[in-house]
Amino acid sequence: MEFNWNPQTNQNNELLSPSDLAKLAEFNRLKVEVDAIHKKVTDSMLKTMKEGGLKKVETPYFTATYIAAGERRTVDSNKLKSDGLYDAYTKVSPVKESVRISWKEANK
Repeated sequence: MEFNWNPQTNQNNELLSPSDLAKLAEFNRLKVEVDAIHKKVTDSMLKTMKEGGLKKVETPYFTATYIAAGERRTVDSNKLKSDGLYDAYTKVSPVKESVRISWKEANK
């Protein structure tokens, strides 16, 4: 499926034509389907690797590395704020502009 989009509004001030919207909806439906398959496959690989004691599996197409459950150390920003230390230990970094698309629901 091909998608050629000219980022200009049409005479009705619509950013995408109805056919473009339909294509994007189909792309999203396919993505949801592929994501579900991906999750099943990775869950199965995780179970198999854990039960078999495998740390790494290498194939011509991918390398899978088992990462055991553990703990993560994080900073409690709310505590820093309440102690008046938050501003002293934070920095501001630029963020590249982007477009975020939120789908209402996957097309069925």
